[in-house]
Amino acid sequence: MLSAFRGSNRRILLCLIVLLGISTPALAENIHIIFFSRLPNMEKSNTNAGLASAAGFINAQRVIHPDLFVFHGGESLSPSILSSMDRGAHMIGLLNDMEIDAMSVGKREFTYGEDNLIQRASEALFPLMTSNLIDAATRQPFTGISIGELMSTANTNIGILGITSPTVTVDYMAVRTSVLPHIEQTVLNANRLRREGAEIVILMADFHDQAFLNLLKDGTVDLILGTDSKENSILEVGAGLYVQQGKDPNYFFSIEIDIDVDSRSNQRRSSIKARSVNIMDHAPDELVEQEIQTHVASLISLLNKPIVKSTSTLDTRRTVVRTLESAFANLLTDSMREAVSADIALINGGSIRGNTTYPAGHILTRRDIQAELPFRNTVTKSEITGQQILDAMKASYRCKILENGCFLHGSNIIVQYNVDKDIEDPNFLNISISGKPIDKEKIYTLATTDFLSSGGDGLTTLMSSVALIPPNRQLLTRDILVQYLLDRTSISPKIEGRILFNDDKPDQ
Repeated sequence: MLSAFRGSNRRILLCLIVLLGISTPALAENIHIIFFSRLPNMEKSNTNAGLASAAGFINAQRVIHPDLFVFHGGESLSPSILSSMDRGAHMIGLLNDMEIDAMSVGKREFTYGEDNLIQRASEALFPLMTSNLIDAATRQPFTGISIGELMSTANTNIGILGITSPTVTVDYMAVRTSVLPHIEQTVLNANRLRREGAEIVILMADFHDQAFLNLLKDGTVDLILGTDSKENSILEVGAGLYVQQGKDPNYFFSIEIDIDVDSRSNQRRSSIKARSVNIMDHAPDELVEQEIQTHVASLISLLNKPIVKSTSTLDTRRTVVRTLESAFANLLTDSMREAVSADIALINGGSIRGNTTYPAGHILTRRDIQAELPFRNTVTKSEITGQQILDAMKASYRCKILENGCFLHGSNIIVQYNVDKDIEDPNFLNISISGKPIDKEKIYTLATTDFLSSGGDGLTTLMSSVALIPPNRQLLTRDILVQYLLDRTSISPKIEGRILFNDDKPDQ
């Protein structure tokens, strides 16, 4: 690592002030903060600034503001090619090199389970924090995870909190996690930090709740840093500020807290302002870039190995795989169904993460497959009724409307939505399997992922008590796809009419 934890000195100084009861005269001050999140891919690309540029921007700001705070909103231990192999260890190392001050725990930090999060926290030279999640077994915070920190500048004490979306237990199957009421926990911990000397309290969150506005209005917190917005936004609420990062993670926020002193009362007053900065073209930090290239070099020989040529275009853009039939998803589900000899296969669009388009003639590599399927999901086979499939496909349509990752793709199944009818109308949905109308009472065999068969993404209807492949014999989804591709000299997946709307007709 390039340096020791820079935030520890700030905390030690503050603890001495509080414990010794030292008082300081009211002084004016300017506090500068950089906030960013959702940068799971360390390398620079056409759409991703990468961590070297992020480090370069942060270091340039530190030249101007030596006491700069850097807060990370999380959502970065996955998904990426390398994290699927080392489960996010490289990301913690790079963030250590970047000398960030704190990181909030987002849902994605639970991709590889609670034990992995605890391990990553032990490696970090900065606190990972969440105030509303605890270990269900011990009813205590997870080992190494902070419920809030006090930090200090020369004249000001700052409290920093993090909270995590309550849907983490469903979206990422965090089975060992208990979720506490997030507003209640924020109030409780913000008040604790105030009692311990915090003059400014900052909350980081990976989701939005309208009740957050009340936390700003009543002064529970002074600044909220969020990561769950379609567009960058800065909203003044009372004397506080609500900053939300949009979908483009290349935009960082530069925040300034101005503290002045009322000449009559000698009381300190604060005002907060923020602006977004696109770091896409910022000069990279050379040391972090060297560290990234070291990681990349160890992967190149494996990841660049060619697998097969696709003679058709493959579109894995987020908006496509979460709303429409996808040729890549057709290819994937076909490989899953063949591998376990199931009647049908289903997978959620949120499992496909490449967010790109491969032109006809592209030779797929292991890097491509790793980027598309970064999660360590395995393929299961279970028994399921026709009624369960119908219920799952109704839920999938709701996911389409919201562009959520729970939108389902299938193999050997045609789903036709009559969207002019009410979703509860019996004629809203028509399904055929193996070319025959679905039988609600019939038992079908289903190939899907361990994530979905456990009720992930809220699709509990896909859960089954009859598992046909034990966990120790389940293969990784991406390994099954790679073998399927290696068995072929070329592929030409296409849109076949597996998912139809209104009067669309399937290809004959």
